[in-house]
Amino acid sequence: MVEDYDLWQAWVGGDQPAGAQLVERHFLAVYRFFAAKLPDEADDLTQSTFVACVEGRATFRADGHFRSFILGIARKQLLRSLEGRTQILRGRAVSEVSIADLAPSPSTEAAHAQQRDVLLATMRSIPLDLQIVLELHYWNELSVREMADVLEIPEGTVKSRLSRAREQLRRNFAKHGNPDAIEPLAKELQQALAPGRSVP
Repeated sequence: MVEDYDLWQAWVGGDQPAGAQLVERHFLAVYRFFAAKLPDEADDLTQSTFVACVEGRATFRADGHFRSFILGIARKQLLRSLEGRTQILRGRAVSEVSIADLAPSPSTEAAHAQQRDVLLATMRSIPLDLQIVLELHYWNELSVREMADVLEIPEGTVKSRLSRAREQLRRNFAKHGNPDAIEPLAKELQQALAPGRSVP
């Protein structure tokens, strides 16, 4: 199988089939990243992420992992999209507010119909930095080093942020269900957050 780095180099050089193969490999991870936060904008943001990957001529190291690289770009696209919502931010940094604050959904009641949807609603209720680190851990199974690359922070900071995120998720989810069910429910969400699936 052709390595991601070789496909990326070919794509940057104008090889569209190589680009299509690379997008196919990593499309779901990127789409899921946006669907958990801004489902109505997931298609556009996913497309803009892959466009930025090539047009921006970002640096992808041969010894790196493309999944970390593209999710890092996705994070920047998300923050750029959310930063325009100044009427909600009120001077706060985007990463300090929750998606529920930034993009409240009229289908809150539907999100609580099933435990899986309750978990997603709970994830959306915590600060964005914590939500992202949980997704990288549960859905993409990134190592601490890979998460550090995506988030552009030291590995020690990743560990403490992940610990804080898991604790806050368990505490908040315990108000609605059994926190021991978080991991299997997170895996179900991994499957549900795909094109064509209905997620509140």
